[in-house]
Amino acid sequence: LLQKIKATVKNSDTIKEAKNDWREQVREFESGHNSVVLAAGNSGQTIRALQTAGFDIDGSEDTNIFAAPEVTVVGATVNTENGGIALSSASSFGPEVDFIVSGQHGKHFGTSFASPKVANAFRAAHLANPELSSDEVEQWTKEELSMVGQVSGETVAILDPQRATSLLRIQS
Repeated sequence: LLQKIKATVKNSDTIKEAKNDWREQVREFESGHNSVVLAAGNSGQTIRALQTAGFDIDGSEDTNIFAAPEVTVVGATVNTENGGIALSSASSFGPEVDFIVSGQHGKHFGTSFASPKVANAFRAAHLANPELSSDEVEQWTKEELSMVGQVSGETVAILDPQRATSLLRIQS
C-alpha cells in the first residue's frame, strides 16, 4: 500500500501541478524578502517501525509533500542524557530537512514546535540583513546561528535558538 501511495504521489499530474503552483506561490512570497518555514512532520517513528517490521520501504516515504527547494524544512531534536543532541525518534527526516532544533515545548513535543524557532531565527536574520533574499537568510542563519551536523548521512544545520533570541533582542 505504501509503495502504491508513493508511486501515485510521484506520478500524479494533479499532484505535480499542485506542487508547481505551491512552489510558484512560495517564490512570489519570498521575493518580498520573506521566508517559508515548514515542519518536517512527525512520522519518523512509524516509518522506522514499518522498516523494522519488514515492510518494503526505503524511508523516502517519510517526505513532507510540501517540501520544495524554496522552502526551509525543520526536524525536531531531543537532548540526550549525556548532554548531547539527537534527532527525535518521532521527527520525520530526509534530504529535504534543512534545520533541526529542539521540538520540546512544555509537555508537548514535535516538529510543529521546532519550526517556529527557525522561523524566529529567520525573522531576526531578515531584520539584521533586510537586503538579503530568503536563500541568503537561510545561508546566513546556518553560518551565524547554527552548527553543522550529520543525520542519517545528510548534512543539516542545528539551530542555536538562544543565539537567535539574542539577535532579536538586539534588533528590538
